[in-house]
Amino acid sequence: MIVGITCGGPDLPARMRDALAAGLDVLLVREDALPAGLDALAEAWPGRVALHTRMPGAEALAARLPVALHVASTVPVEAWPASAFSVSAHTPEEVRRARAAGASWAFLSPIWRSPSKPGDTRPALGVAVLREPGAVALGGVSLARVALCRAAGAHGVAGMGGLFGARDVAEAVGAWRNAWRDAGPVQNDQTSSS
Repeated sequence: MIVGITCGGPDLPARMRDALAAGLDVLLVREDALPAGLDALAEAWPGRVALHTRMPGAEALAARLPVALHVASTVPVEAWPASAFSVSAHTPEEVRRARAAGASWAFLSPIWRSPSKPGDTRPALGVAVLREPGAVALGGVSLARVALCRAAGAHGVAGMGGLFGARDVAEAVGAWRNAWRDAGPVQNDQTSSS
């Protein structure tokens, strides 16, 4: 599974559309406001658009469109919206808790230090933690590291700058998908999709 996380910038609606058309499995939108054209994207690619609950209007949009919701790790489980789909996690235990509470998967971060968060002082977790079922690698993931994540057992990989910061987002999505596919099967018993 390849997850792209939006990081603003010019032509965001067009880049979101291009990423989905190129085969991005999940588009996680986490902007300060709902981007233009989000309704049309959600309807054209049902189930492949997710909204971060910190975004104003996300839960209302999820009530009327086929979008999933992503919840920050700081939100207590009892406060999750009913349609929560994915969760942020920073330890394998948080991934297990999220999955037990019904999340389909959890971002596990930071696997490596992330160039997009230069002030982040948390230690990098490394790829060994990706054996946790449902763990999607986030933090410092690049095209060159996609295969390492899959070999370690990741359920998927996520990128922000490596995908939405690319000159051609569709080309970047294709390269990440190829790297994931070419890495071969995961090295544990969990099921991964491409």
